[in-house]
Amino acid sequence: MNLQSVTLFGRELSHGNLHTLFFAGLATVALIWVFFAVKRGDRLFPTIGLAAAFVTLFYLTSPFATDAARWWIASGIVLVGLISLRLCRDRVWKPLFIATALVIVLVGVLLTSTSVNLLSFENSLDNGLTFYLLSCLTWLVIRVVIPRTRGKQQAVQVAGLTVVISLTMFIVAAVWWREAIDEHALTDTPIATTLAELERFSAEPGGKRRHGVIAAGFVGAPPPRAREASETIETLARHSGRGPHGAGGNGPLFPDRFVVTLFDGATITVAGITSPRQAHNWPEAGPDRHQHLLRYSDPVVIWAEPGPDPASLVRTRVIAYGTPVNFREDFLSDLIKTSRIISWIAILCAFVALVPLAFGVQHLLLHRRSLN
Repeated sequence: MNLQSVTLFGRELSHGNLHTLFFAGLATVALIWVFFAVKRGDRLFPTIGLAAAFVTLFYLTSPFATDAARWWIASGIVLVGLISLRLCRDRVWKPLFIATALVIVLVGVLLTSTSVNLLSFENSLDNGLTFYLLSCLTWLVIRVVIPRTRGKQQAVQVAGLTVVISLTMFIVAAVWWREAIDEHALTDTPIATTLAELERFSAEPGGKRRHGVIAAGFVGAPPPRAREASETIETLARHSGRGPHGAGGNGPLFPDRFVVTLFDGATITVAGITSPRQAHNWPEAGPDRHQHLLRYSDPVVIWAEPGPDPASLVRTRVIAYGTPVNFREDFLSDLIKTSRIISWIAILCAFVALVPLAFGVQHLLLHRRSLN
């Protein structure tokens, strides 16, 4: 007997009904928690916030959470964060802590979506962290440096500092936006399935293949053949979703190079990868269901840079399991969605870069009026 065999009003519980009951019970527990907190005289709003965060966290990590729901949740978090920042705008350090928590929570909500391309997110992380640190510096200049400025000379110096900060923030946002937009061009990148196509793509000018080349074939050589059911297929690479060492002592295995057989039978040498984020859609197999394996003659799509030898690829970015059609519909589709979100965030940051300049100019004008 299991929980799904329990019936309510003559209906058997499905996975969806179990999910609804679980979150209804979780919400009930949260309401009871709030009720007893009020009875004890605890602070109401922090208690409600913790209960809501607890329920939301369970929902976002469930397989039933949708991207539309994530957008609504993210909007609510931003609204609460802006109200909190408004209430404590006269402080110095508390707004920084709230802003940091807000950014971390929003990134966490984003990463709970299975449609987020982690490689695109990782590539944009440096620009995002740089812009955030510059934003923190801007806040300290506005709340600490500008109020302590005395005289026209210091006002001019502070205005010059804000110009430098604004320009730096704008450059970071522009680079961030350009890198995100460049990833959109990957949808137009042709996929080489023969050695002749790969050589032609590799010989194109660097501007046309600034994102590298994409090749498709079968990992291993020679081309795949029919195998007996009892024949063991050699494992060429693996990684585990359970941490750096995997289960049962089976750590990740990433060879330095692979041999890939293209669809015309030609073989090429491909540089290996170093991170599970570069191993896309590898099938689960083996005794551990969290173990992802790449085995001899598996169909693969490689995104890499052309090597000095026409029959080689270097600086491999992704090794994806599947066909070119799967790669376009799955990996490239998620990458475009993620880069589109990042590009809009970068555009918003470009407007935010004008804030320190506005404060610096305003402070300079006020000092000039007071001295005249």
